[in-house]
Amino acid sequence: MAIDLGIDFGTSSTQIYNANEEKIIVDEPTVAVTRGESREVIAVGTEALDMLGKTADSLSVLNPVKDGGITNFDVAVGLLKKFLDKNLISKIRAAVSVPSGIGDVEKRAIEEVVISAGAKEVYLIESPLAGAIGAGVDINEPKGYVIVDVGAGTTEVAVVSLGG
Repeated sequence: MAIDLGIDFGTSSTQIYNANEEKIIVDEPTVAVTRGESREVIAVGTEALDMLGKTADSLSVLNPVKDGGITNFDVAVGLLKKFLDKNLISKIRAAVSVPSGIGDVEKRAIEEVVISAGAKEVYLIESPLAGAIGAGVDINEPKGYVIVDVGAGTTEVAVVSLGG
């Protein structure tokens, strides 16, 4: 059986919602500590943030996401894999929120990160639409809802109605 996840890969934090268990399983900073030239990810999230300013020269503290886009593919994959490994998750089907203004290349990068981290199926959904669904709004109604998605790297304002 596949595990259905909702992933918000943000500039400052990453949240992962497990729909099968109906709970948030990850809510941590989007930060990773890497080792040397290989950029092997050795710590993520709060553990990595706690290492900021305390690392040896061979270690780097990195944020692989900026303004809703992937800036370091390999580190983003390592970060997401570590989050999923912590929760012993496999056979993943994921819906991932993405900023509505990003292009096809950025969308493909996010999709590839999630697939490389172990997902079998990935569906991208624009952040304001994901926010409306998460807030319990019936997005198919013929009336408009103003959605404001305030993030660390981007802020989006959208009117959601009739499924879009």
